[in-house]
Amino acid sequence: MASASFTQEEAELVQDTAKIALANAAKSFGKMLQDDMELEHLALHLAPSDKVKSLAINEENYFVLQTDVVGELKAKSYLIFSYDNAAEACQILLPSSLVGNPEMREAMLLEVDNIVAASVVTKYADILNRQITGHVPEILRYDRTKLKNIISEGLQESPDFSFTVSFKGVKSNITAEFVCFFTDMFSHTISECAPLAETSQMVEANKSDSDLASILGKVRNVINRILGG
Repeated sequence: MASASFTQEEAELVQDTAKIALANAAKSFGKMLQDDMELEHLALHLAPSDKVKSLAINEENYFVLQTDVVGELKAKSYLIFSYDNAAEACQILLPSSLVGNPEMREAMLLEVDNIVAASVVTKYADILNRQITGHVPEILRYDRTKLKNIISEGLQESPDFSFTVSFKGVKSNITAEFVCFFTDMFSHTISECAPLAETSQMVEANKSDSDLASILGKVRNVINRILGG
């Protein structure tokens, strides 16, 4: 499925890379929580005019972990927890003696974001052969209206590509939203990489990675339902 910004070949690379990166993030997130993380409401926005139609931003207040991706590709990601989901994650990840410590709770949420964002960045760096890294994240607090406005503005201003997805625990009740906006050089990088044999080889190697295969199949099914709908 091509867009106004990408040829068919380029759009397939965009979609494959996103699938692999998010499967890697789900694997890492699940390992932290000792749970299997499923991906829901996944939407790839291949043009700035695409509208937010996926995230479940229904609670009143949120912790937002913001990470700037820097280097040869630039992006901004947001890992979003409602207050209830943040509290449950900290219950799982922190010793009981530290659960009530606000500084330790925030530090743990930042560590979760470090791992999730790094999992995404690693796969983009590998597949597109670019030097990129996640900058030190920061933790923000937004109410529902402010958060929706920030995401909507990001989708409108992102000139190349963005995606939104929900991570959901199988055994726990934890849900987290993840949003990423690529803001510079993404289209140029995709047009350079899409024709290269080594790019195709890297994509296929990641698709066949046994650690990612099961999650990747689920990600692919979600995307196919969206594109087919």
